[in-house]
Amino acid sequence: MQHVVPAVGIRVEDEESLGKLPNRLSRFETSHVWVQLISSYKFFSDMGVSDITDVFIDHDVNIASLKFESVGEIDQEVFEKIITIADETKGRTIIISRPLSLSSTTLERIYELAAMYKVKILLEPEKPENLKQISSIIGSFMGGILGLSLVQEKYSSTETFISSIRGYLQVARNIEISNYDGTEPAPILIPSQYNNPMLLRFLMRNQFEGFLTICYSKRMTDDTWLLRELFSLKEQLATLSEKED
Repeated sequence: MQHVVPAVGIRVEDEESLGKLPNRLSRFETSHVWVQLISSYKFFSDMGVSDITDVFIDHDVNIASLKFESVGEIDQEVFEKIITIADETKGRTIIISRPLSLSSTTLERIYELAAMYKVKILLEPEKPENLKQISSIIGSFMGGILGLSLVQEKYSSTETFISSIRGYLQVARNIEISNYDGTEPAPILIPSQYNNPMLLRFLMRNQFEGFLTICYSKRMTDDTWLLRELFSLKEQLATLSEKED
């Protein structure tokens, strides 16, 4: 896998939206796209492995990660099922947002299962002030199984985001980016609320390794928009890589 891997976030809430995936993913065919699949703990626990993975395989789209919000305690058998889904994906990564609701015992069970399957677990802070605590939790486990997922939308600007994550980049394996002009989605590389060209230069200089995921959480965007912004991001990363070389 290359140094920085661009991806897009796609939300699937239920069986109905899962049924619409073939049509959505047909737009991504032949484009070598990586997708962060965002849903709920219940959705991943209810669906079969092939229900989720087959549609991506059929359309030659890579799953970068599975993402869900912590629901407090996580059943071991259910989580092992979710891990088996991740085990069938190319990204082999699970992102858990709001992880501070998990007990230390649950985290230990998650870590042991992930280590057994060689799947990465990324913990995503709900608030910037949680970053230090979650990083400390990750540091208490060995082997690089646990890492960080960081979301720029939780910060007011790119400058504050960079300042906050600078000391934690070595354990980050996913960074989510977006951009807004007021309340409306804005192109990813035109500085507005966020200055993503500045962020990309920072990530390249500091040798970030992982997924760089376009995900507009505050406002819905269609797949055509996401694909266009993904191509722009790929081109910019290629240009920066040439300059680094």
